[in-house]
Amino acid sequence: AVQLDPNSVTRFHSMALLFVVGLVGLVGVTGLQQRGDAHSSTGVNSRTVSSVLVRKFVLSATQDSFDTERDNGWVNQTVEMNPATTALVMVDVWNDVNGTAPDPVLAENEVHRMLPLLAAARSLGFLIVHAPSEAPEWPAITVLPGELMVTGTNGTAGSVSRCDAAIARTGRNITHVLLVGYDTDKCVVDKPCGVVTLSSALAGVAEVLVVRDATRGQPTWYGNAWYEQEAALNLIELGWWLRDGPTGAGVRTLLTADLMTAFGLEKQAAALVPLTALTPSAAVTVRDPATLPAITTGTAAVALVIVSCSLDYANDGFRGRVQENRELVLDPLLAAFRRGTAAQGAATVTVVHVPNGHTPDGQCLPEPGEVVLTTSAQFDAWVAARPVPTTLFYAGYGANTDVLFGVGGTQRYYSAARYLGRPAPAYYWVRDATVAVESRDTLGGRWAEKAALSYRQPLRAGSPGGNIVTAAGLTQLLCQLAPRAGPVLFSLPGERRFGTAADAVVDRDVRGLCGPSLCGPATVTIRVLAAPATLAIADRKLLCFRKSVGTPFAVYQLRGGATPGELLYQTANGTGWTGTLSLPHFFTVPNQTVEVVVVHDGSNVSVYRDGTRVGWSANLSTLDYSFAEAMVVGNRAIDDAESWVGTLGPVSISSGARPPMLPLVPSELAALSELWTACGGADWSYTAGTDAVGGGMPWMKGDPCAGWFGVECTSVNNASHVVKLFPNTRRSGNPLRGCILPPSLGNLTRLQHLYLSNDVSPSSVHGPIPWTLGGLADLKCLYLSHTGVEGEIPRELERLTNLEVFLMRSNNLTGPLVDFSKLPNLRNVWFDTQKLTGDLTMLATLRNLTFVQASHNGLTGAVPPQLCGIACNAAGNEGLTCSSALPTGCCGIVGCGAAPPAPPPPPASMGECIPQ
Repeated sequence: AVQLDPNSVTRFHSMALLFVVGLVGLVGVTGLQQRGDAHSSTGVNSRTVSSVLVRKFVLSATQDSFDTERDNGWVNQTVEMNPATTALVMVDVWNDVNGTAPDPVLAENEVHRMLPLLAAARSLGFLIVHAPSEAPEWPAITVLPGELMVTGTNGTAGSVSRCDAAIARTGRNITHVLLVGYDTDKCVVDKPCGVVTLSSALAGVAEVLVVRDATRGQPTWYGNAWYEQEAALNLIELGWWLRDGPTGAGVRTLLTADLMTAFGLEKQAAALVPLTALTPSAAVTVRDPATLPAITTGTAAVALVIVSCSLDYANDGFRGRVQENRELVLDPLLAAFRRGTAAQGAATVTVVHVPNGHTPDGQCLPEPGEVVLTTSAQFDAWVAARPVPTTLFYAGYGANTDVLFGVGGTQRYYSAARYLGRPAPAYYWVRDATVAVESRDTLGGRWAEKAALSYRQPLRAGSPGGNIVTAAGLTQLLCQLAPRAGPVLFSLPGERRFGTAADAVVDRDVRGLCGPSLCGPATVTIRVLAAPATLAIADRKLLCFRKSVGTPFAVYQLRGGATPGELLYQTANGTGWTGTLSLPHFFTVPNQTVEVVVVHDGSNVSVYRDGTRVGWSANLSTLDYSFAEAMVVGNRAIDDAESWVGTLGPVSISSGARPPMLPLVPSELAALSELWTACGGADWSYTAGTDAVGGGMPWMKGDPCAGWFGVECTSVNNASHVVKLFPNTRRSGNPLRGCILPPSLGNLTRLQHLYLSNDVSPSSVHGPIPWTLGGLADLKCLYLSHTGVEGEIPRELERLTNLEVFLMRSNNLTGPLVDFSKLPNLRNVWFDTQKLTGDLTMLATLRNLTFVQASHNGLTGAVPPQLCGIACNAAGNEGLTCSSALPTGCCGIVGCGAAPPAPPPPPASMGECIPQ
């Protein structure tokens, strides 16, 4: 409850305030209140069963749009409710007097919703249950004869302090429980009479519903009243703790006025005073992370708890955000823990997988020696059996579902410790290694994620960050235990143009991004792209690291020398430059773009200019980057005479020495250039988005294989070849505009993944699919959806015998299908919403096929029975028929009987290709 949380805002409601507010707001309520006072809440009820309007939160399972989480939302339903079998439970309706200012939002709600609702419930004969827990109830509410007072001070099953036990003992056969009270994001959730305990205990006996306008949230870290209320309701309405119950997840909610209206109290409903609207606020406070614990090898241990790390989520938008978070945060963090295990042993650093029924994949597949736990009992037993105290660090998906309420979920720790006296393990939550299930109202600000993270925070006295840590901070902790942990790429994207002394400096703090990620590895690669217009760069620092290594500060800096062709380096004590690399052709031609790659491999530093090593030094074997503090491009004390006029391109730092790729085959470079020219590349914005590959560098500058956006290469026979081409992934800002795809794409002879589907900004390709794509013998994944390509599908594509995913949705394609039986490795086929003709018989021979989306074309003929055993949708093809032997609903064909919407493709159906 609120006053027991030392950092919480306490509530104060003085009798004077209630008197003043009551004069204004209780008109229209008094008569109803008197009716309730005149008899007990078990008095005779003249109302019959009524249909009450409620809402239910529904998760979307839509496909093929990054924003499909916006389809998560509410549907209206009705509940048949009998007053004789309905209870009203009031949680923590307190009167706090601590000499502090009153909470006007709460006071308003108590007067204009709580009192009218209580009066209505009494008049209708509801069972009234008061659950004030540890503090006195608000004095405007009295306990009448026949009403229950449940203190709610412990959570023991069957206890008189639990509302479910008290309700059962009345013998009234309660079927519906209306829950109200304060605070929505805390007490209403986790008290012994709160929604989690009450709905779980009554599952299958009575439904618990929350009256959403008779509850208010408590201020939290983010200082946003709208979020505190709406995101808390989102958490409750998801009801994830009920997912395995008889009716599944979800807590339905209703409004006071709808309840009154349903039972004939229209006048009272009309008299309700509108509450002050809660509006989102852009000003939020992100607290500093918690202080990490000290871990001593042999006496303490750490465990990374990976929750529901999978790409088998049905909702396409949520799955896309999970994949993006994994690539950027969780996968590198997991790799760091695994290096920690290798360095220190599983007794000190370990990984625990909690799949919650999902199928782990990619980096989240458990490795030998890692723990997999499938029930909370297993989880608790594992923690209890650890030979030394183990601090748990939670990461994974979703924050407001499985992380809080799944196996080993964190929500239960507060309740168990507070009410059952069970000690909770030392645990933290990695705030940037999680994603929550959002709704259309919360997705923009990721408010559902913030609500989950701020639940019962802060929990540790003296730590403003509570139990919340960052991935970078946790990696730094691992640095102390495992010197080789944490290979993470850091990048300063975009270009910086320097013209005068005033704009010559880019000073970027990289603590928490670069420092911890580079701790310990023997190899570091630094990549700089520059095009100086003049060469007066004698004191132009490219990079500057300051760090502590147990002795005075050491400095590692690289800068241009006094003479073109020199690169100076400094390695110790910051007293002077200690070495010079003589680099022919380094920054010697004004206005020429030069890519400089500096590779420290643990024994020497090598410098490459546009892919050719031009200098090296063998005196840097002791360099360490554990606590990098700053990066400076330019000079802190710039002299006008030394100003560097020119352009600095992307700067990146990564652990693991990666010498530049071999030169790209000229014909492939020409193909990329033609695609960029034909499809509006000059207007591309290169936003990372989802499913991004390659680096963040704009096209047409430097080596494509050294970081171009959406390009990945491999080296074969002394040359580089493009293996992945993803120029316009979701939210990349790179739509293919007004172009005809160039036939030269067929020159990418080693290409395995081709992604030319639309971005969020619609593409406008016209013209045919290049027949030359049929020569890409290594191609596994072909994505050409929503682009506008037209004409027939080239028969040459029948030569793509390694193809696993064929995705050509919603284009302007016409004519016959290709013979899919010639593509034996196909797993996943999409070609819906076009004007294609033919039949489905050629798909029947494909043994690896698990998913077909062929709806809304001009297909004819009989549906092969082999397609009835996989996820298939061929609805909207009037010429397709079904034999009587086929099961009802096969492929969604009307002739086979009504069918539900086609299920999403199984996770394994995509093979090596990205989920769609």
